[in-house]
Amino acid sequence: MQAFETNELVVTCDFCGRFYAKCCAHPSETCHLNQIVYTDGACRNNGKDGAASGIGIAVGLPDDVCQHQWALPVDDNLDPGKKRTNQRAELLASLEGLKKVCELDAEGIAGCMEQGGYEDDTDVIVIATDSEYVVKGMTEWVPAWKQRGWRKSGGGKPFNLDLFRKLDEEVEARERRHACRVKFWYIPRKYNGLADALAKRGALSAANSAVAVTSVAHQLSAWSL
Repeated sequence: MQAFETNELVVTCDFCGRFYAKCCAHPSETCHLNQIVYTDGACRNNGKDGAASGIGIAVGLPDDVCQHQWALPVDDNLDPGKKRTNQRAELLASLEGLKKVCELDAEGIAGCMEQGGYEDDTDVIVIATDSEYVVKGMTEWVPAWKQRGWRKSGGGKPFNLDLFRKLDEEVEARERRHACRVKFWYIPRKYNGLADALAKRGALSAANSAVAVTSVAHQLSAWSL
């Protein structure tokens, strides 16, 4: 695998437009065994008062029938009462990306088969991210924390533990429900440009919404004087 660039390991299905890992067993066609989900998070004024976050998710090329890409602002519906940071946005992107691809999976496979595409169900969902924090967290730290009762080696509480636990629970639930495995893949930033652009768009949307809310609040305050 090290002999290949990241972009050489991912192919796009000609029938459904989704991203999949290249399959050695089916070199002439795109099989659906390993679904790729690109995710990223972005935060303007990271961790400060007035910070605004967004997440980006891409499971395929833009499609007129089935949505494959999302640029979502992080608001209190998505992450209630928490300070906006890059790390939380990256975790939320992986969490929401897993939810999105599982919601689409059955419909996407059926539609692809109707058009002559490969018929196998997804065996592995791969969360592709340029966040080493997310990948190390889910593959190394979370298993160790669980053995210690969700504590670090020194006994302290890990940062962003609420989201790590939510993501871990979502992985376990999806693996049971969909009879698949969920993997995390750390990729170079230059190959995550699509999700990065979507995340930045989501953060801009969150910032604009905050400005609009502040403006309305000021107007109401002025009217009450």
